[in-house]
Amino acid sequence: MVRALKDCDSRFFIHIDKKCDIGEFRKAVPENDSVFYVTDENRKEGRWGNLSLVEAALATMRLAMNKGGEGHFVLLSGQDYPLRSNEYIKEFLSTHKNSNFMSVYPVPDKKKPSENGGYERFVSWTFDCQNPHDSRMKAKIKPFSFGAKTLGGFFRLALYRPMLLPIAAKAWFCKRKYPEGLGMRFNEFWCVLTKDAVEKVVETYDNRKDLREYYKYMHIPDESMFSSILCETPEFEASLMPMCHYIDWNACSDGSPKTLTMADAPLMENEMETQPYILFARKFEEDNPVLDWIDDKRRRRYDGKD
Repeated sequence: MVRALKDCDSRFFIHIDKKCDIGEFRKAVPENDSVFYVTDENRKEGRWGNLSLVEAALATMRLAMNKGGEGHFVLLSGQDYPLRSNEYIKEFLSTHKNSNFMSVYPVPDKKKPSENGGYERFVSWTFDCQNPHDSRMKAKIKPFSFGAKTLGGFFRLALYRPMLLPIAAKAWFCKRKYPEGLGMRFNEFWCVLTKDAVEKVVETYDNRKDLREYYKYMHIPDESMFSSILCETPEFEASLMPMCHYIDWNACSDGSPKTLTMADAPLMENEMETQPYILFARKFEEDNPVLDWIDDKRRRRYDGKD
């Protein structure tokens, strides 16, 4: 992906999960005047559905801010890939230099069939069970509830993280308080933000202990925190536009995005023809033939052959 996007105007700020050997990545993509890695002391160990993914993104944003520069910050994962040529992406973002691309949804969200449209995430305390056989297992404790989910949450903690039981028992007696002033929203995590928006997100997170404590115990905080911070300010809320990613959320029953293949090429082609803001897609497996198809499309469009 770095090779596909690399040109004289782009810089890359890379966070490698702390569980991984960073040496292999540095060897494949050496650090230079346009490629920078988050340092070992700032790397995070990512776990699905907890604050670590947000903190990894924030560490990358801080690195980008420290290195200076203007333009948009594009948050991508290692399973993303550009659909458009670099020239198209640069021209599009230059034309929308004051816009932030992050799909935002209300709370509750009618597209979320469980958890009362997702609202339960904001009122329940969530603890990571760290189950070695199920990385997605969480214990959800709703204050003053005797429901099956809360009782099950205590049972899961007793099995996998008994040291957290005193904290969970205390939480059961405490109604969660949403951080004052924030706009309660859902969002897609993968986004394209202006420098001002990045600074707003980082500074708010760093300066508000109540926000950090709240999202520490929230289920999937990456699907809410950034938009809730930005929607605190009317000017940032007004700048929000749909995300620049094509993602198929409908194919998998477990709530994960579909892994795209050549079978999805017509859908991606249609999205690019009808939605000029679609610049990237996810998720892909490395060396899948669909990436060669995308590279050919990107070259042909740049050469004016399509």
